[in-house]
Amino acid sequence: AIKLCPPSPRLFIRAGRCALRCEKFHTAERYFSIAHHLGEVGPSMFLRMATAEIGLARWPRAYNLLTSAISKSPENTEISGRLAYVELQLDRSEEALARLSAPGTAIENWPEAWLWRVEAQRRCGLHDLSFEEVKNLCDRYPSYGPGWLIMGDIALNRQDFAKAMACFERLLSNTSTHMPSGTTNEEIQRRLELCRSSLNRVGAAPGLLGQGEPRAIPVIFQPRHGLSFQPNE
Repeated sequence: AIKLCPPSPRLFIRAGRCALRCEKFHTAERYFSIAHHLGEVGPSMFLRMATAEIGLARWPRAYNLLTSAISKSPENTEISGRLAYVELQLDRSEEALARLSAPGTAIENWPEAWLWRVEAQRRCGLHDLSFEEVKNLCDRYPSYGPGWLIMGDIALNRQDFAKAMACFERLLSNTSTHMPSGTTNEEIQRRLELCRSSLNRVGAAPGLLGQGEPRAIPVIFQPRHGLSFQPNE
């Protein structure tokens, strides 16, 4: 008689990871669910399942999976960072800020998560702190375009038009600086024109971009990083 080997959850995990890299999130979610039903229940499994849910913008499901993951691995920076990202999407900014500011959370090696902390600070009304934080981020990662975009936007809201212009001009002129995903040159040009016109006016209105309104959060699926798990697999 022929003995059939039981299916290996690792095969489905590998297939799911391939689907993630191709941004086929529904397919990845199915493969990861099969692996989970076959016995994979560790924190990395919940993290992978949550990553697929993030790709599908199913924030409550991603949140539940990540809280399960972090309960099993509370010191994992990867899980903590992604959970904070989801909390921002769910308008739980104070929780995200506390998570990203916790001792031992080494997000300084992960520019996306560092920028999420900047956004959490901004949403919590800590505008001066968020400006200093994003400045430190850009000093450490000078080619990281989303940092320059957010620093320019914060400077624009502070009516520091010269600083804002310098940030936006860097995005357009410095070929070593990666343009943020989903941002066009035309959008940056519009910001520059707003800076120039504001410099020519006296007493420009504050809050030009809306101090308290959530801005688009840089996504975790950066093209130069693929969909690999950060900072560790």
